[in-house]
Amino acid sequence: MSYQIEVENKIETFAVKDLIVANVFLKEHLSHIPVNSYYKSLERMVNKGKLKKVSKGVYCRPKITRFGEISSGEENILDYYIGKEKLKGIVIGYRLYNKYGITTQVSKTIEIYSNILEEEKKNINNIKIKKINLSINLEIKKAIEQLEILQHYSEIEDANENKFRAFINIIVESYCDEVFINVLSNIRYKKRTIAFLESILNDNNIRNTISKFLNRTSKYKIPVMRGIYESAY
Repeated sequence: MSYQIEVENKIETFAVKDLIVANVFLKEHLSHIPVNSYYKSLERMVNKGKLKKVSKGVYCRPKITRFGEISSGEENILDYYIGKEKLKGIVIGYRLYNKYGITTQVSKTIEIYSNILEEEKKNINNIKIKKINLSINLEIKKAIEQLEILQHYSEIEDANENKFRAFINIIVESYCDEVFINVLSNIRYKKRTIAFLESILNDNNIRNTISKFLNRTSKYKIPVMRGIYESAY
């Protein structure tokens, strides 16, 4: 069997519009095929209309309709990098802020973290992907979401202070020191973000050890908690 036929046969087992990341697909399914032969096969498939280029190094089998070809969309890209079970990645940015009702502002750009991304970052259409080196479960996901909102709160357009107060209550009620230590050990957050979190926890008498990530001789510019609570009423 020729390499071309072998590549085509393997790719045709994928559903239309499902994302195919070329270097990952080669490593996982066709590692015995020479790299040059593999990429030439992909190029021929694109020329024949059997394969559609979505982005650099990213392809899909297009869905053919009477209106033309339909390529991978936002849902397909998110399914690949986040996973249907949401254990490969996490949505951050404005979609996250919308989730907690902190703002109604939306962004055309979708930002995500993914633990299956091989490079440090990648853009596919309107989706920006950043690599994280963490196994994801529900507790890890919540901790990252909370740190992301604390880090970017001052930048969020039309932030709803009442919703932010409710969000702080979620942090206080669900905080797990072991989980946050794990996240902070693997994702670099600004010192002022960690100090902000520590202030929230200390004001609510929640035991924590995140001071290990701070320099006690430094002063960090963080919101005054009393001001945040008062402004919510």
